[in-house]
Amino acid sequence: MAAELIRTPDTVALIHRAIVRGLQQGAQIVRNYAVLNVTDKVLKRDTGRLASSIATAVTETGEGGVLRVGTQVKYGAYWERGFFRTPGLRRFKPRGSPDFIFRWVKGKFMVARPWLRPAVDQALPEVTRRIKLQVDRELKQNFGSVTIEIKVT
Repeated sequence: MAAELIRTPDTVALIHRAIVRGLQQGAQIVRNYAVLNVTDKVLKRDTGRLASSIATAVTETGEGGVLRVGTQVKYGAYWERGFFRTPGLRRFKPRGSPDFIFRWVKGKFMVARPWLRPAVDQALPEVTRRIKLQVDRELKQNFGSVTIEIKVT
C-alpha cells in the first residue's frame, strides 16, 4: 500500500534540510577521491597546490540541493580536458638536484587525464546512500515508518 505524505512547506523544508545534510556528508567523500586522483592515481603530485585547492560547496535549492566540487587552479581544468602546450623554455628540477634547469620544449597536445569526473563517479553511490539515510531519519522522526526512493541526476 502506498501513501503520499502531505506536502506542506514544513515537510518540504524538512526534506530539503535532510538532503543538504546528506550532501554535506558526501562532499568530503568526493573531495577525498579527487585528492587521491590528483596525488596518486591520475596526476603525480608535484607541489600539492592542486590537491589543496579542491573545494566543495553545498547549496539548498527548490528541488533539494546541489553539491559542487572544483578548483580555482587553472591547470586543474587543463588536465581534466586536455590542452595544447605551447613551445618555449620550461623550467625543470631534476630529481635529487637542488637547482632548476631550463630546456626548450616543442609544442604538443597534452592528452586529457581526468581526475575530477572519475572522483565524482566513484563517490556517487556513497553520496546517494548518505542522502537517503538523512531523509529516512528525518521522515521517521516526524512521520513514523516511511519508505523512499531517491533518483540522483
